[in-house]
Amino acid sequence: MAIVRSPRKHGTFTVLSNSVLLDSRLSMRALGLLVRLLSRPDNWRTNSETLAREFSCGRDQMRTTLKELSDCGYVRLVKSNGDDGRIASEWHVFDDGIESDNAPGPEKPYVGEPATGKPASGKSGPLTKTDLTKTDNKDAVPIGFSEFWSTWPVSNRKGGKAECLKVWTSRHLEKSADVIVNHVKYMTTTNDWAKNFGEFIPAPVVYLRGARWDGASDSSDPIKNPFAGVI
Repeated sequence: MAIVRSPRKHGTFTVLSNSVLLDSRLSMRALGLLVRLLSRPDNWRTNSETLAREFSCGRDQMRTTLKELSDCGYVRLVKSNGDDGRIASEWHVFDDGIESDNAPGPEKPYVGEPATGKPASGKSGPLTKTDLTKTDNKDAVPIGFSEFWSTWPVSNRKGGKAECLKVWTSRHLEKSADVIVNHVKYMTTTNDWAKNFGEFIPAPVVYLRGARWDGASDSSDPIKNPFAGVI
């Protein structure tokens, strides 16, 4: 990068140390504000609101930038008693960083306070009900199917999870997940599935394709639906 310097003119330059201009602690906004402040004459008066308008930024953002310069020792808020007994405060700006009481250190970390501001107002829109199985991940497994698979008892025929998921999604079984899971829980307590260490437990894909829970949700009668209410 080529640096092109214009001819020096007396009285139109602000002299700053390179240690200030190259201070890695300062953000671009803080460095720009510091240079602008040091270019002003001695005893120049301003405030955060005026500076915010000058830099086209918010008042809270300007106060945050002044706080950054304060932490690095370039500005200090000095309070004094006025002639009328009131406490007056003003910023003192330094052309070289001084040790700041607020500077973070290993033994005394700085604890900041959130900036105050007026929250944005507006009217809330309607809430849209979404299915728990909806997700940005297209490969996500539906919640109901995960519960079905974890509930299915371990046996020699428990396999083909991918094929089971394919049947589950193609037949939209997620809406019947509670019925299906309750039926599986009930069947694990029956002699048909419990005898001979689960020898007669069908393959889960056969169970799903045959809709063997069919009719479970049509009745709460324990005779017609022996697994009704089973959790």
